[in-house]
Amino acid sequence: MQPVKKILGIGAAVIAAGAIALTIAVRPGHTAPPAPTPPPVVTIVKGRPVVTLPPAVLAASGVVVRPVTASSRQPQLSAAARVLPLQPLIERRARYQQAAARRQAATISLAAAHRAYRRARQLNRQHQNISDQMLDSAHNAYAAALAAQRAAASAANALRLTMRQRWGAEMTQWLTRPHGTPLPALFSGTLALLEVTLSPGSAAPPARIQVGNAGGSFQAAHFIASSPEVDPRIQGPTYLFYTARNDLRANQRLTAILPAALHPLRGVVIPSTAVIWYASQAWAYVQTGKNQFTRRAVSTAFSVAHGWFATTGWRSGDKIVVAGAPLLLAEELQPPQSASGGDGGDDDDD
Repeated sequence: MQPVKKILGIGAAVIAAGAIALTIAVRPGHTAPPAPTPPPVVTIVKGRPVVTLPPAVLAASGVVVRPVTASSRQPQLSAAARVLPLQPLIERRARYQQAAARRQAATISLAAAHRAYRRARQLNRQHQNISDQMLDSAHNAYAAALAAQRAAASAANALRLTMRQRWGAEMTQWLTRPHGTPLPALFSGTLALLEVTLSPGSAAPPARIQVGNAGGSFQAAHFIASSPEVDPRIQGPTYLFYTARNDLRANQRLTAILPAALHPLRGVVIPSTAVIWYASQAWAYVQTGKNQFTRRAVSTAFSVAHGWFATTGWRSGDKIVVAGAPLLLAEELQPPQSASGGDGGDDDDD
């Protein structure tokens, strides 16, 4: 019986010790120490770093996530524009009118000389009602009129070719046959003529663009034609437009806004509050799991109000970090901790 009593006594002592420990644990003013919060973890998934924040750290970090939605944007580009003075056009128009008048007068004279020559020849054949000398005179007058008409027509045609070399076929048509064209409105001051210069290799502009002055006032401009000349400074193609005169002055510099694509592009807007810069590249974090975030590159080629428009690399519904991205980048760039969890110093064996 002695061994049994000894075992019972040991058991009673253990129970008593547990009761005392329980009493201490629940005694007012005494709480159990909290479990330590695990640190953020950075793992590599499909070659990309993934930052995992524990729930407690995520709740206290101030990270805010918002989904992005698909939208469409019309990309635009800017180009240099200039209000052309109209004096050269007015002079070319006046010179062509004079040449056309001389050509018309020469044509009328040629017709009269031709009729006189035919009549003289007919009369000469009818029993020589007029002398051969008079017939020769009529023939010479007709030949002179023909030469004068050809010279006048050649001069008018040369002037037309000169205008075509400088202004192009469409503007030459306006200058030679202005009826039904905007040329009278240009000369009267209602409209202004513009020259828009694009960069080398650019596509032809659309039929309607926007032009603005330094004060930010924009108005519509309408396409006329391509100009045969290029800008001597940037070697870019030039195009002629007309717009309302308003307060525009000759040689005034303007900014032209043109669409950079034929059709609107589909994509998402990455807000500027979500973008961080690292290694000369724009980035944003996207939530890829409950507490997981991955850094993704952002193209800054297409800027919009309050952000950038991305056509690739992002989809509608992606949950983007719009606040707290610098914290995630700092955690991602943290050096890996040692396996022992120490401070990495040398251990002393003494």
